[in-house]
Amino acid sequence: MNSNTVCIGVTDSTGELGRALFKNWSHANQNVEFVSFKGDIKNQSDVTDWLCYIPTLNGLLHFVVMVPTSGVDKDPLKAFRVNTLGTLNLLETCRLNFTKKVCS
Repeated sequence: MNSNTVCIGVTDSTGELGRALFKNWSHANQNVEFVSFKGDIKNQSDVTDWLCYIPTLNGLLHFVVMVPTSGVDKDPLKAFRVNTLGTLNLLETCRLNFTKKVCS
């Protein structure tokens, strides 16, 4: 990665939004490097290890979500853990480690 490259962390890069992002954005922007999250979003240490591994994080795109609603209805506790606690893990890791500003 050169000094002009923007590094963006991406959760759920294999989902519908993540695939569309990679397909459309990476071809048009040669100075963008995407770093995919491979761990368990519900596990705080997985999130922290990933974010702290990225040498220079310029942004974060969070696409992890438990869908469709039939899965959410079947296991609402799991949906809460993925959708809410996973997002909280990302925000808290950013707040504690290095991010100057968090926007939603």
